[in-house]
Amino acid sequence: MTVDRLTLVFDASVLLDLKAGRLLKSCFSLRFRFVAPDMVFAELDKALGRYLRALGLEKHALDDDGVCGTMPIRKKFPGLSLTDASALEMARSHSWMLLTGDRQLRQASERLKVRCHGALWLWDKMYGKCTSKATLNRLRVGLVRMSRNPPSRLPEDEIQKRLNALKPKPQRAAAN
Repeated sequence: MTVDRLTLVFDASVLLDLKAGRLLKSCFSLRFRFVAPDMVFAELDKALGRYLRALGLEKHALDDDGVCGTMPIRKKFPGLSLTDASALEMARSHSWMLLTGDRQLRQASERLKVRCHGALWLWDKMYGKCTSKATLNRLRVGLVRMSRNPPSRLPEDEIQKRLNALKPKPQRAAAN
């Protein structure tokens, strides 16, 4: 019996956030199927694209129906790039989840009723699988790095909430 894994469609922003946090390897160890439109790969430098493929990111081209599906999306949401529209159409047409840090793309996905999350959702999944202090520290440092990455659009209040949850709780004095 095969178990279907949830398929996640990346746009470039989430990949770049994870790269900044040095969390790509941890992310790709999660039990999801990871895909990205070929247009997303075109936005990345070649070395990063090769590394992502080695980690398990599948490169997909839209079929003719998918290409045609991007046209009404771009017409309805003119602020989206062709790459963004292709990621949204891929997620929509296959009932996959979209991963983006782009506000306009997130809003478009909500209007089209496409499940959508971002880098912090993935971070939460990595945290949920955390089994050691070393991994926990790597996740904490990665979260800080992601938040300080100049193009990052991660909400500071959400970052702070996660960092506060990672702080050790003060120990109470032992009763005599």
